[in-house]
Amino acid sequence: MIQSDVQALVEHLHLTNEIDKTTYKFLRQGFQNNKCGRLYFLPKVHKLSGSIINNLENIHNRITIKIPGRPIISQCGSPTELIGRLLDYFLQPVVKRQNTYTRDTTQILQVIENTVCPHDIILCTYDLGSMYTNMYYNELISAIENAYTDMRQSDYEIPLINKNYLINILKLVLYTNEFEFAGNHFVQRIGCSMGAVPSPSICDVRAYTFISSILEKFPFNKQVILHKRFRDDGLILFSGKLEQLKVLFDIANSEHELLNNQSYLENVIKHFESKLLERGYSSNEIHNCINSALNTKRENAMKYKKKSNNKGTPLIMVTKYHPSIRKLSSVLRKHWSIILNDPTACKLFSRPPIIAYKRNKNMSDIITSAVVKVNQLT
Repeated sequence: MIQSDVQALVEHLHLTNEIDKTTYKFLRQGFQNNKCGRLYFLPKVHKLSGSIINNLENIHNRITIKIPGRPIISQCGSPTELIGRLLDYFLQPVVKRQNTYTRDTTQILQVIENTVCPHDIILCTYDLGSMYTNMYYNELISAIENAYTDMRQSDYEIPLINKNYLINILKLVLYTNEFEFAGNHFVQRIGCSMGAVPSPSICDVRAYTFISSILEKFPFNKQVILHKRFRDDGLILFSGKLEQLKVLFDIANSEHELLNNQSYLENVIKHFESKLLERGYSSNEIHNCINSALNTKRENAMKYKKKSNNKGTPLIMVTKYHPSIRKLSSVLRKHWSIILNDPTACKLFSRPPIIAYKRNKNMSDIITSAVVKVNQLT
């Protein structure tokens, strides 16, 4: 049913010249996609203690250990995967033009570095709890409709399609989000699925309008010197008093029925050094890394690394990682003169190879599976 709905919509877009021939050919590839989405979990191993991680090595203990996980609905190979990519293509420029948009950590550090602040500035961070699943469909649709004006101001290589057709694609992606779990089929009825290509952009557009409405109601919004956000994490520099800033979160807490703002700072502060010690790292390793970071000049850490202009194909030696071969690269470089002195070998290998290690089975592979079988739940 979903497959035929997608095909009918794509064919109609092509017949009405809403999409060009190249886009049509791209979307047609999805006509054969008939896989149902699947629900799986990304284990939050970083929240486990060292003793629990050690117990995971015993297969008999795995079923008794409760491991927190992040639910992901994979849409790979599903009927809506490719039209979801088209929708995301039109939404991304809108997200990047938001005045709170943050590309990465380096950019936000540069922005903070260049912001002139009074000595008593308050740095505040916030988190949108379960952003992907705490949004109603009608709110998401309304936010995208309102963002269409911004889309018309964007410069796309692919012509922007009509607003009504764009919303039809959005509704198809949202309302047909079916997935399989443990042999049963389900339909998500609220929010966007983590795992669908357009979900981050859809939620970003909605979150921006939602947070903007909160700030408009905040009586001390003129004292917000800086406000930046990446997905569900935000940062605010506030030049007022702490009691005034608390008003902002009182407003946010009452703005939506799905939100319940609670202070969780005490629960998330972690002593990283003790955690690393629990996981088997030596004190020397930890302190060396800390000292290296402390001795790094801040301005150097906030620069993007220049990409190499070397277009040559590198020589790559691929092998499985094992602690006993960690020094393989240094050994090769140390004795590389043997290769250079050989008349034949020096022509074949002009420079030392890059050592690439295949990933061995990790903790995630041990405790989770992309497809959950019924007998795994019993």
